[in-house]
Amino acid sequence: MRTGTDVCLFVFHHAGGSTSAFREWPRLFPPEWDVRAMEAPGRGFASRTPAARSMDELVEVFLRTVGPRAAEGPYALFGHSMGSLVAYELTKRLSALGRPPLWLGVSGNGAPRPGQGVFAPGSGIAVGGSTDDGLRGRLAGLGGTPAGVFDDPEVWEVFEPIIRNDLRVVESWREERVISPLPVALSAYGGTTDHAVPVERLAGWARHADRFLGVRTFRGGHFYLLDEARAVVEAITADIRAAGVPAVEAV
Repeated sequence: MRTGTDVCLFVFHHAGGSTSAFREWPRLFPPEWDVRAMEAPGRGFASRTPAARSMDELVEVFLRTVGPRAAEGPYALFGHSMGSLVAYELTKRLSALGRPPLWLGVSGNGAPRPGQGVFAPGSGIAVGGSTDDGLRGRLAGLGGTPAGVFDDPEVWEVFEPIIRNDLRVVESWREERVISPLPVALSAYGGTTDHAVPVERLAGWARHADRFLGVRTFRGGHFYLLDEARAVVEAITADIRAAGVPAVEAV
């Protein structure tokens, strides 16, 4: 017989991405956990749904799924890059409703700063207004996008409006007022060679939560988690358990 507390983990992908970034994840987590990769509208399984034009609109889309589950029992949120902003905004909204997540994991994004966006000067991420060549070059520098996307005109024709829209959503986001500390345990994740989001910017998340569990770094750049899936999942599992979900024991 197995006993323990189940947890539902929602994961949110990066700009231009989809649930495919987390394809391997469900099988790497404890089998009793419910791991749900969330698809932003305008791509993948949600390709027939119009893309969100702002962060508020995108968060509202996800709130329809996360909100009801938040009332049922322990849940956690993890997001990478654009996804970390989604997870952060969801945490603020659900905390205001008295249903905060047990744990929030933010990855590949610096801590919010009132009145400012998320991209550091010279980061190379803020490319929503770039020419096609400029956009290709900067995305290639960040990694995480297959070369075939840039080389195949038909593939690029499909991908280009998705990434541009996502980047505009992220670039237009501002932390007008920091609501902190949030009533959650929080961990910040990043790559050791991520020049867009240096490790010191991850450390700034410490002031945004009641319990800061620390910065977790992994080998690689902005898309470190694509190559380090098992190590990242192990770290997330340990952090969620540290936040309050016990390991399942055999009886």
